[in-house]
Amino acid sequence: AARIEDVILVDVPLFGDAAGHGGYSAADTGRTALYRGDELVGESTVPADAGFGFFEVPAEEAAYRLEASAERSTELSTKVALNWTFRSGRPAGEDWEQLPVMVVGYDPKLDGNAAAPAGERFDIPLRIVGNAGVTVAPKQVATQVSYDDGKTWQPAEVRATGKNWTATVTHPDGAGYVSLRTSVTDKQGNTIDQTIIRMYRLTGN
Repeated sequence: AARIEDVILVDVPLFGDAAGHGGYSAADTGRTALYRGDELVGESTVPADAGFGFFEVPAEEAAYRLEASAERSTELSTKVALNWTFRSGRPAGEDWEQLPVMVVGYDPKLDGNAAAPAGERFDIPLRIVGNAGVTVAPKQVATQVSYDDGKTWQPAEVRATGKNWTATVTHPDGAGYVSLRTSVTDKQGNTIDQTIIRMYRLTGN
């Protein structure tokens, strides 16, 4: 996500592998939208363009909200949604300026079937990654967990160890799926709210 003069370009892959490679997936629905304050600057609802957008904006600095989401007919990662807030004005130079957006990566220890044991406490290390060349300094991190595909949510325990963050959840008994939602606010006031429905499986006892 970057800006040059009065143009904001967004090209955020909504899917990826465990090694951190970004990628794309066929989706049933998708949306990318940019708001300046409460005013909609532009949006795309083409599923193939989920996470991509090209927006013309005024020169003056303002608060922005960027939304990107996709839903697909698969067993895992059935819905991915990211909402960012940040401030932006026309850059002083003539090069692309990276916007202060971030994403949350998860590093749970899953088996080869992308599953974790049911009925146990389970640690999920969090990787809070900034845009290329942008340093991220998280100030507040909160994670919620759902075991019914996002119908209801409950808070996870989140703790910081140095620059690392870990969420701890308690899996229910029986097979099922785990969905996660994480909100981050950095020291500059930029935010992200990121949701993944059916992030991994639970192996029943």
